[in-house]
Amino acid sequence: MIRWSILSMAVFTASGAAEAQQAAGLEVYLDIDKARALITTPAEVQQVEAGLATLRASVTSLQSQLNAKIDEITRNQPVWDANQMAREKRTFEVLQQQLVSATRSLEAEAGFLRDSLEGQQDSKIRTALGDYVAQNRFGMVVSHRSGAAEDDIIVLNPQFELATALSEMVKSGPGAFAPAHPRRAPVVKYVDVDELMSVTGSSDALNEKQQQILAGYKSKDLSLRDDLTKWSDIRPFSGGQQQAALMIELIDLKLTNLEIETNAALAAARESHWDRVRQSIADFVANNPDVIRADALRLATRWDATVFADPSLNVTTVLKQAMKAKQ
Repeated sequence: MIRWSILSMAVFTASGAAEAQQAAGLEVYLDIDKARALITTPAEVQQVEAGLATLRASVTSLQSQLNAKIDEITRNQPVWDANQMAREKRTFEVLQQQLVSATRSLEAEAGFLRDSLEGQQDSKIRTALGDYVAQNRFGMVVSHRSGAAEDDIIVLNPQFELATALSEMVKSGPGAFAPAHPRRAPVVKYVDVDELMSVTGSSDALNEKQQQILAGYKSKDLSLRDDLTKWSDIRPFSGGQQQAALMIELIDLKLTNLEIETNAALAAARESHWDRVRQSIADFVANNPDVIRADALRLATRWDATVFADPSLNVTTVLKQAMKAKQ
């Protein structure tokens, strides 16, 4: 999580208003994803998309050609001679190298354009934050990300969230009027996310999804290894050595690609799982504010090093029982 507290205090001091500093404990929150989204114009989005269009089209075309070549080689391997197989394999390898290169170029360009746009957005947000700090008294601004499933803060009271206010200040320009925020410290409580897994139902869904992915992997892996065994048995005999060697290399490539695709699918499933857990909690506490009565909720896990000295801040049991009762 990005902490902007150092920036906040530096700007505050520079403003000459240090004597107005709020008592310790007063913090406000900035949803950086929301703030960026609110100040991003359609023209900026179109500019980024236009900058990636050619590279995306190239990657899509190469992927289609590579898939078609794999199907062609597999379909024709019984009738092609060794020389034809060698030529087709070289074509396959060239396409594969081109795809890897095009994909890296796309990722690099997308990262560059994204970082460039976010840099421009963050510069505008920092300027607005400086105006906000100069006009308000507080102790800390904590930045969080609504677009990140692993983020550990859910802001329940919009009065403590700066994203909308700062975006309006950005649109108004430097020196814009900053709306006031509450002059009290927020009530911040926490839950142990691991304890809520069974209540959200997402653990069962994740396990089922992972089992489906692994079952598909095992099925494809077994089929490919059966083919590998067949060609390995053919390889020692004269007349089929070169073709068998080429097919073995092709199957090895397919096995590697299958493993990469499976790992990516498992990672995506885990990310989606955490997003569902966080969203389930956020939706419930937003629709049932009286259950925990807090301005912000921190999500902790068994691996979290945070220590909460006051046990009354732990609303895990209360929230777990309330979520069960609503099912």
